[in-house]
Amino acid sequence: VTYCAAISACEQVQQWEQALGLLREMQERRLRPSVIAFGALLSACERRQKWERALTLVGTMQQQGLEPDVIACNAAISACEKGERWEHALGQLQGMLRSRLEPSIVTHNAVASACEKGAQWQRALSVFEDLLRHGPEPDVLTYGAALGACLAGRQWARALEVAQEMQRRHFELSTITCQAAFGACELGGRHLPAQDFLAAVSRRGLAIVSDQVH
Repeated sequence: VTYCAAISACEQVQQWEQALGLLREMQERRLRPSVIAFGALLSACERRQKWERALTLVGTMQQQGLEPDVIACNAAISACEKGERWEHALGQLQGMLRSRLEPSIVTHNAVASACEKGAQWQRALSVFEDLLRHGPEPDVLTYGAALGACLAGRQWARALEVAQEMQRRHFELSTITCQAAFGACELGGRHLPAQDFLAAVSRRGLAIVSDQVH
């Protein structure tokens, strides 16, 4: 318990190296770290964007017969997202599903964001669409990642659908989300839909800067 508390304290102040040192000390004393201790270590790695170390810790947990919980998996996936390692983030999600762990909205958002950052817009949209079909309930970050993927893939029609879906679910359209949908129309060469969308957004009092459509 003392070691777990110390590791958690290190995680809180973002001292990931000290936290790992405590883990090594536990192993030297043949003390078995708990899932909670590993979760704190993974959170520390996530904050410092140490995705390789995070994945190593997940492997260590499994070698010791400990099954990572959703919190631990989310920390590892978020570390991969911050390190722009979409393939590892997606692999962790698939591992959760194989272990019958139910991914949370944090899980899906991190994976979708990792795919978007990695220029894998098709995969990001696939994660988004799977979320709409099977849950959990998407949030603003989910839609932001989906719109970013649409923008990257010049998927103007899908971008407008995502924006409309946000409205149907009573999410407030921000300037940033509108900019992404509008940008997808512009990049897709769909100037008329872009102008229509611009007019609709303007009626809502949101400003979008256009370099191409006037």
